[in-house]
Amino acid sequence: MDVKKGAPIRGPLGITLNLEGVEYFRNNLVDVEKTRIVYPSVEARPLQSLAIRGYLEALDYKVGDISRERGNLIDLTKLMAYGMLYRQFEARVWDLLLGSDLVHRWNSEYPKFAILAGEHSRSVDLRNFVKIHKEKIRKVKQDLITLSIAEIDNDSRLQESERRKRRYMALKFLNVTDAFAWLILATFSEHPDSGVLLSEIFRSLVSFLQKSEVAENLSLLLVELVVVESGVSSFDTDVPGHVPVGIRMEFSHRTREMGERTQLWVYLQSEGNTEDLEDMKDLPRLDGLLDSPEYKGITNREILGYYYSYLKKACRTSNILLDTGVSPDFTSPNLGMYLSLIFQ
Repeated sequence: MDVKKGAPIRGPLGITLNLEGVEYFRNNLVDVEKTRIVYPSVEARPLQSLAIRGYLEALDYKVGDISRERGNLIDLTKLMAYGMLYRQFEARVWDLLLGSDLVHRWNSEYPKFAILAGEHSRSVDLRNFVKIHKEKIRKVKQDLITLSIAEIDNDSRLQESERRKRRYMALKFLNVTDAFAWLILATFSEHPDSGVLLSEIFRSLVSFLQKSEVAENLSLLLVELVVVESGVSSFDTDVPGHVPVGIRMEFSHRTREMGERTQLWVYLQSEGNTEDLEDMKDLPRLDGLLDSPEYKGITNREILGYYYSYLKKACRTSNILLDTGVSPDFTSPNLGMYLSLIFQ
């Protein structure tokens, strides 16, 4: 979901913008001379918004003492993982729209505002058009929210805390999706395809609401991986478990092509490790190392295996592709770890 309102993500946090991100900052009268900026802290919601919009290329964060920084790392990981879920839901909405007759009708009637696969609505400057029809847009979203809340409240398996979380997420999924998508549905509400599309979008929304366990389990697993990384790397130091661990998150480029899949990469390296990040993608999977003799010496072995098994299960049931890589020698001070999630 999101971290508490007003709670910033503590840094230093290195933010690398892609070219669209640099253009976005400049269009909003922020002079950006370089693509990478280091902040002492960042407000959570604006940071997540940059990820959802596809403006981020990478984030870099260093964990010094995990016992003190655990909550901050969990907040950052959940923020980015939920952001990728929100972004993939919007991609799914556009898949449905671009494959329907509604977009063809829209392009025929409003050629000045034509939208095609691979082209973001921002590039055809639809802001004023959307603003004029905000009530139509609000009604479409309200109809979907009403259906979603009924579905959530009727699910007897959910505890009240989970219901509250899913209600919030349903609203967030709809609000972060390009308003132009809802405008197309509202404009052609009498078209035979409109009702079918709304039903498909509703089913997709329900499906995405069930993917939240992935973000939760990823954040907890990452904490335990940092414990392993810092502990192994500090075997020859006077303060075991306190060697800084660098975390890098990379994000796939947003294309708005049909069938687009959102990908998140997470790399962990101890301070001084110069291993190339691309090479880490060829490391053995974590699965094959859980029973290795070196691994049995790791103090958090059981809880690490627990969170990893839950993340794998959540990804499997949510149709999210998970890949991992870990250096085969757990005693090496150059231990490196890698995770990849493809949201679809």
